[in-house]
Amino acid sequence: LDLIEIKSPLLETETIVVNNKFEMENFFQNSSKNSDYLIAWLDCSSKNEKTLRGICRKAKFIEKDSITNKEREIYKQKINHSLKKRVKNNFRKNVFNLLWFIIGNTFKSKFFYLFNFCAFNLFKILRLKKKNVLINEFTLLHEKYLPEYNNIFKSKGFVGIQPFFNNVKPFDKIEQVVQLCQKFNILPIWCPIKKYKNIEKKFFQFGGDGYSIVLEYSPHEIGLEKNKNFIDELEKLILKQGGKIYLAKDQIISKEAIKKMYPDYNEFLELKKKYDKKNLFSSEQFVRLLT
Repeated sequence: LDLIEIKSPLLETETIVVNNKFEMENFFQNSSKNSDYLIAWLDCSSKNEKTLRGICRKAKFIEKDSITNKEREIYKQKINHSLKKRVKNNFRKNVFNLLWFIIGNTFKSKFFYLFNFCAFNLFKILRLKKKNVLINEFTLLHEKYLPEYNNIFKSKGFVGIQPFFNNVKPFDKIEQVVQLCQKFNILPIWCPIKKYKNIEKKFFQFGGDGYSIVLEYSPHEIGLEKNKNFIDELEKLILKQGGKIYLAKDQIISKEAIKKMYPDYNEFLELKKKYDKKNLFSSEQFVRLLT
C-alpha cells in the first residue's frame, strides 16, 4: 500500500452551492491544485438548466506546525471518542432504523426528492463557507446528514455502482449518466462526485486523473426487468465514455464489460496463476467476472 502522510487531524474546509453543470465544473477545476479533498453532493433530481446542481466541499490539511502537541492529542482523542460512540450508540441506531423503516414503507426512495430539495436550499440559505473540522467529520459526511440511511433498503437490498470518468469532458459524461438514471426513473439517493489525482495505473487499480460518482438505488422499485435494461445501457455508455467501474462496489456488471474496462486483466491472471497455484485467493466476484 502506498500511503500519504497525514499532516494533522484537522482540515480547513469550504462549502459552496452550485446551480448547474458549468458551476460544478468550475468549482472542481479552480479548486484542484490547492486542495487535499474535493467532493460534491449531487442532486440527481434536477434537470435541464439545473442539471448537476449540488453542494461542493473542498478541504486542505492544516499544517501540523500551526497546531500544538497538546491540541493534536485532544483532536486525536475526539476522533477516537466519536468513532467508538458511533459503534456503541445502539439507541441512536435504533431510532434511525425505525425512522428509515417508516420512510421506506411509506415513501420509499421518493422521499429523497424532498430531501434533495430541502438540503440544497438549506445550504443555499445558510451560505456555509469556511470552517475547520476534524477529518472524520469530513470523510464520514453521510454519518452526519444521513445516518443509517441504507436501512431504507433493508427488506430487499439495493444496488451500488461507482463509475469512473477520465478527465476528457468529465462533467458531460456525468451528465449523461444522470440523464440515463432519469430516463429509467432512478433517483440515486446519495450521489457524491469525487475528484481523483493521477496515479500509476496497474491491473485493477481504480482511479486516475478524473472523477467518480456513486449510484445507490433499489432495483425492486423500478422492477428487475427494467433494472436489467438500465444496467445494459449503463455498461454501453460507460464503455463508450472510456470509463470503468469500481470493483469493490460491483454486484452485477457483466464479465464482458469488466474485461473491456480493465484490458490488462490477463496479465493479472498470469500473476495470480504464478503466485496462487492452489487458487486460495478467490471470491464469488472473481468467479463471476474472471473465470
